Amino acid sequence: MKKISLLFMLTALLLGACTMRDTALSPQDSEKVTVRFGMDIPNFITSRAEGIDENKIETLELWVFDREGHFLERAKAENITKTSENLYTYTFEAKMTPAPDGCVIHFVANKSLGEDAKVLTLTGKNESDVLFSVDGTSDGKLMTMWGRHTYDKVEKDTNLGNVEVLRNMVKFGLEITSEATNKLKDVTYALYRTMDKGSIAPFDPNKKLFTPEVITEPAEAKLVESAQTWTEPNSFLYGYERKNAGAKEIACLIIKGTYQGDSKPSYYKIDFVQANDKTKRYDLTRNHFYKVTINDVLERGYSTVAEALSGLSANNKALSEEIQSFPTFSDGKGKLEVDKTLYVIVDENTKEFTFNVKYFPDYNKVDTKNQDITVSVIEGGNAVTEATASNGTITVKLNNFPTGGVTYAKSDLVLGVKGQNDLKRLVRVVLRTPYDYTTFTANESTDLTNVQVKKQQNSDLRINMTLPDDEFIKRLLPLRFRVYTENFYPVGGQGFQFGRKGNKTFYEVQANSTTLDYNFKSNKSNSAETIKVECVEGYFKEKNVQITNSNW
Repeated sequence: MKKISLLFMLTALLLGACTMRDTALSPQDSEKVTVRFGMDIPNFITSRAEGIDENKIETLELWVFDREGHFLERAKAENITKTSENLYTYTFEAKMTPAPDGCVIHFVANKSLGEDAKVLTLTGKNESDVLFSVDGTSDGKLMTMWGRHTYDKVEKDTNLGNVEVLRNMVKFGLEITSEATNKLKDVTYALYRTMDKGSIAPFDPNKKLFTPEVITEPAEAKLVESAQTWTEPNSFLYGYERKNAGAKEIACLIIKGTYQGDSKPSYYKIDFVQANDKTKRYDLTRNHFYKVTINDVLERGYSTVAEALSGLSANNKALSEEIQSFPTFSDGKGKLEVDKTLYVIVDENTKEFTFNVKYFPDYNKVDTKNQDITVSVIEGGNAVTEATASNGTITVKLNNFPTGGVTYAKSDLVLGVKGQNDLKRLVRVVLRTPYDYTTFTANESTDLTNVQVKKQQNSDLRINMTLPDDEFIKRLLPLRFRVYTENFYPVGGQGFQFGRKGNKTFYEVQANSTTLDYNFKSNKSNSAETIKVECVEGYFKEKNVQITNSNW
C-alpha cells in the first residue's frame, strides 16, 4: 500500500499577558545580582541540517518586565554551558536587578535587543511592543528561540529553574523507502510557498497573550513562491510558520525524481492535508516537524514544477498520505477514523481486545457506513491469530506472549473499505512484557535499595530515567509517570500534578522524550521512605526507591 506520512512533534505552553506603562527604573550594574538557570530545547528530532544548527544557543538575552508587563531591563547570559551532547540543554548565569515583587522574563536566544541606548528607549513599554521591535528572522546559521516565564521574586543567586524555549522555524523532512527508490530515482525535494520572515514569539492579539500554537506572521512578511533550495531525502528543510489552513496559495513540498527509467524527471506535489471535518489543511506551526515518508510510487508525476503546483496533490492520487500522530485518514472523498494506530499489549493475560473504526463515505458529512469496513492480517506477523470486523468493531485475537529471549511479537492489520482500494489504514499490534529502563538512577546511584539523602528539610533528590531506544517507544510518547511519595515534592516548573490514590500521595508528569530528569526536595528532615515510580499506561516495570537519611 503506497503511503506518505506526516509526523508532528510538538509542545504546548500556556503563557501570560502584557500591558503598558510610561516609565520604569533603570538600575545600575552595582545593584544587580547573579541568577542561574537551565534551558531545554524541545521537540525537533535530534538532527542537524547543513547550514543551520537547530539546537545551538550562541547568545541569550533576558528581557525583564514587571509583573504588569512593563519593560525594565535587558540582561545578557554568561557562562553558557551545554550540559550534554545528546540532550539539548544548557546552563547559564546572568546579572539582573533584584525583583522582590516578582517579574516576567522573556528568554530570547540568538537575537539581540540591540545597543544599550536603544534598550533604554524601550523602558516602560509593554511586552508585545518590545518583542515585536526586533526582527525574528534567523540568520541562516542559528535559529531564533524564545521562552517566557513568570517569577514570584528574584534575588541574589536565585535559580530560575529550567526554561523551555521554542524555535521560531518549522522543520520538514523526506524519507523514501527502498521499495519506492526502485521506482523513483535521483529524488530531491523543495519547500514552496513559505514566508520570508519569522517572529520571535507566538502572540494572540485578540487575547493579548503569548500563546504557543498561535500562528504569528510578521506584518512585513511576504510569501516566497519559489523554492529556496532542493535537498536530498534524509536532509532537512526549514521555513517560517504561516496560516496555511485557509490560504489560497497553500504551502507544499515538491518531490522531484525520475520514474521507472524515464528520460525526464517527474514532479509530485504534497500538501499538508488535515483529515477531519473542519479543514482540509494544517497551519504550519513553529517548532513542529513535518516528516513525509514515501513507501511506494504507482505512476509518473507532472512534467514541470509549474504543473505540479497548479495540479492535484499527488497524495490524492499517486501517493497516499497518512498523519501518523492522528487516527484519521482521508483519500479526499471518504474517511477512515480509528481509535489508535498502535497497540502495545503488556499484560500476558490479555487474549483479545477490540477497537472501533468509522467509515464516512463523504468526509464532509457525519453519516457512516461501518458495515463496509474490512480488516485483514498481514502475513508474517506473530502477535495476532485472527481479526474480524463487525459494523465498525474490530475484534483482535492474540497469540501467546513471546518467550525464550524474544523481546516482542508484532502483527500489522490493514483496515479497508469494500470497493475502495485506496482508502486503507495500517494498525500495528505489539505483544511484549513491560519495558525496563535503559538507566534508572536516584541521586546518581543505580543501587535503589540505599539512596542517600541528607537528613535536612529541602534536601535534593534527583531521579533520572532513560527509556529504551525502541521503535515503538517514540510512537507511544507522550507517556505519564507517577512518583508516589509522602516526604518529597517536585521542584516547580517541571509539569508535575498533585494527586491522591487511596491514602497515597503521587505526583504525575507527562514525558515527551526518552531521557527524563526530575528534581525533588524533601519536605521534612526525616525523609526516609520507599518511593514508587510507575508508568500510568503500564508500559514500564515499577521501580522502588528506598531513601536513607544521612548527616553528611
